[in-house]
Amino acid sequence: MKKEKIKTLISFFIGIGVLLYIFKKIGWSNLSLITKVEPKCFIAASFFYIVTDILAAMMLFTLMPKEVRSLGFPSIFLAHLAGMLYSNATPGRVGYYYAAFSLARKAKVSKAENIGLLTLFQGINFFVKAIATILAILYFSSLLIKDMLLGLVAIVVPIFFVFVILIFLYTNLPRRIIAEISFLKPLSLYLERMQNACKNVEKSRILAAIFLSFLGWLTMALQWYFIALSLGIKIDFLSVLMLQPLLTAIMFLPISPSGLGFTEGGSALLFKFLGFSLSEGVVFMILIRINSLMIDSFGILELCEK
Repeated sequence: MKKEKIKTLISFFIGIGVLLYIFKKIGWSNLSLITKVEPKCFIAASFFYIVTDILAAMMLFTLMPKEVRSLGFPSIFLAHLAGMLYSNATPGRVGYYYAAFSLARKAKVSKAENIGLLTLFQGINFFVKAIATILAILYFSSLLIKDMLLGLVAIVVPIFFVFVILIFLYTNLPRRIIAEISFLKPLSLYLERMQNACKNVEKSRILAAIFLSFLGWLTMALQWYFIALSLGIKIDFLSVLMLQPLLTAIMFLPISPSGLGFTEGGSALLFKFLGFSLSEGVVFMILIRINSLMIDSFGILELCEK
């Protein structure tokens, strides 16, 4: 446990270090943009983020077993918010798995099955991100060719996660590997339960979850669009729609909490390619974090129930 805390602290300081370096490069005075936010647009962005959270919770509700669904949508929604809150503080956003543990405890169902279903939930999101990222790279191809590394990271991350999740949940390979390692053998039954839970999810529910994930992409893009408007950045909605999968992919890099620092750097580069200033790109991403965290903070209500 101590090692995990140390790793989290190290990753946090890496993110802060990168962020401070970016601030120094763009000039501290340029961060004053954050004080010029137009309140109405910022509130509109919050509204669309709430809608995004509701869609994500609906997706979770769709995939969970009937015992968990019997808890009611409000309980699942709060567990989702708490998971999002934790994910903001963890590398690779793995803190979101809190939602699986919380719902399993409340519904008195297998934690292994819930973790498997939540992994399926993440896999569907990465599948949608992979499609969106490919579309974004095609859309920005003339710009991203100048920085192939950014485009490569944005497309490889979601595809890699989809590939790993599919192998993990739907093949015997992980169990074969575990069987060969004596001290991991007890995990075999745990993994089997996870896989069985995912295999029992009907195709109609998976298709519904994919549809909800695509809707979530649109509503989150609207949040980002209104954040841009709140800063007076004149950018069209289609460009924001394509920016969103590129930058959220970077958030899943397991280097710093929620890609802290690296996502801001990616945002600065993309904004520069689009003809905006580096500082606008950085402040834009910082405001998105603040706006999202304000809503996700209601997940504290879930933590208070413990």
